[in-house]
Amino acid sequence: MSEISGNFKQYKTVPGLVDFTTTLSDGTKKVVDGFRMVNPTIELQFTPGAKYLYADGKRILIRSKLPRIVLDYTVSKKGFLGSDFNYQSIGLNITQRIPSPIGWTRYTLSASKLFGEIPYPLLFIHQGNENFLKDNKRFSNMKEGEYAADQEVTLMFEHHFGGFFFNKIPLVKKLKLREIFLCKMAYSSLDKSKSSFLDMPPYMTGLNGFYAELGFGIENIFKMLEIQFSWRMTQREIPDANKFVIKFWVLPSF
Repeated sequence: MSEISGNFKQYKTVPGLVDFTTTLSDGTKKVVDGFRMVNPTIELQFTPGAKYLYADGKRILIRSKLPRIVLDYTVSKKGFLGSDFNYQSIGLNITQRIPSPIGWTRYTLSASKLFGEIPYPLLFIHQGNENFLKDNKRFSNMKEGEYAADQEVTLMFEHHFGGFFFNKIPLVKKLKLREIFLCKMAYSSLDKSKSSFLDMPPYMTGLNGFYAELGFGIENIFKMLEIQFSWRMTQREIPDANKFVIKFWVLPSF
């Protein structure tokens, strides 16, 4: 399955709220009024053995025992429909759910690389989560916009034990609780020359190394609530780092 799409974004300085600046050679800072990005994206999807449901003219993936692979390529040409930058990016995303004698495992492995020079809002920004709600696609112990990269690899891994441990505890067994093991990792780097068009915010930097967080969760609480506990394993020395967080999720499972 393939898909071609286009993207148009326009960024504007909003004094006091969003200030885009650049540092000149003499050390002074200049306000950048705004910039725009126009780019087409080609996406290829491959899911061996997949089964789909067709509804309202849409194709919905039901399941597949093999990985779902998505490859995308994005390009921007300076001057094309007013775009201000020349750059290209490629991305790979692999997702799979694997059955197990003690539950099931789901992982998402992704990798991206950027070629060219662009302002920092267009870099690969690792998605943090400062909300109290869980989000499987975000890092629980990472702050929003904490790390940016021009090349990155991330792994989101979780194993659902399906009550393998709790069912062995007589009183707890009656509650039908389910256990989850969580692991989220990233390895990325940032060449600051690729984002020299704008000054990066003081809270944002390149990871330039390895990041990891581990946790566990309990699901099926009262058949509708899930709670997750997560610990940050790396970069713990950073001031105000989220070393330990608790996330919730409400999803009825009657």
